[in-house]
Amino acid sequence: MEQQTQSQEILPPETTQDEPKSEKESYISFNQSVLGLSEMTLKHYLYYYDKFGGLGNLNHELVRSFLKKWNNNVARAFVNNYKIFFLENLHVFNLDDKTINEIKGVQILRKKGRKARKLPNILTQHEVHIIERSMDSERNKLMLLVSFYCALRKAELLKIGPYDFNWQEWALDTKASGTLKITGKGKKDRIVPVPRELMIRLHKWITVEADNRPNKTMWGISYRRWHQLLERATKKSGIEKRVHPHLLRHSIAGMLRKQGWQLDEIKTFLGHDTIQSTQIYASISVEDIRKKYEEATMQNQNNQKI
Repeated sequence: MEQQTQSQEILPPETTQDEPKSEKESYISFNQSVLGLSEMTLKHYLYYYDKFGGLGNLNHELVRSFLKKWNNNVARAFVNNYKIFFLENLHVFNLDDKTINEIKGVQILRKKGRKARKLPNILTQHEVHIIERSMDSERNKLMLLVSFYCALRKAELLKIGPYDFNWQEWALDTKASGTLKITGKGKKDRIVPVPRELMIRLHKWITVEADNRPNKTMWGISYRRWHQLLERATKKSGIEKRVHPHLLRHSIAGMLRKQGWQLDEIKTFLGHDTIQSTQIYASISVEDIRKKYEEATMQNQNNQKI
């Protein structure tokens, strides 16, 4: 019996072409993958993105109108960010020369009468430990101390996991301080020291109570809940200061400045991009100089009239 063979036509697999991203999807992707914005910053920008009305409003007059209605620094930052987004993606959008020139000509004027930033009424190291004693659980106490001694932003505190500490290196010399790896703003990593006594307490708590798995956060708590617990403990402690999570970061930076740290050292410790953000702590040394000056001049006050 003669065998017949049939040739089958081999067809290429069906390919599905991805649908083009919308402008908003492209905007989100650009800020996440290129600029590395935090979730909170992007959330704020998206709020104003929805208010702004798209590319057609990105010209000088309409921007002025928008910022007159939304007269705050976040709205200004959004407009600047939105302008950068388009200028970096001109090859994606089919824009005529007139529109491109209008976008390039957008100017974000500074808010008039802006007050200089002043350092809030920071906590002393002793006051932090008074608040610690008013906390009702070891977890809450450790959150307080890690936030303070490591100068963490709220998002940094809530994202750290058990394996972000250098347990293996620290185990070789438990009399030394440890370190904590932090992923901060713009997904930039930095390493901060952790006091020896705090490392001991953290190790004990993680071993006994925390779910010791990689890539899992330690605390299992929301920022809002942490803020409430901190306010409650502060009230219970009798400290009459307005205490919020970010004040702990201010407080350790202020303490280090008083102890003689230079501004560039504090900048690195805090993870600031520019020294301008750290200038707020310069006023501490100015106040110390004023007090020392008064003490010195008071000694001669009885002998010399001015």
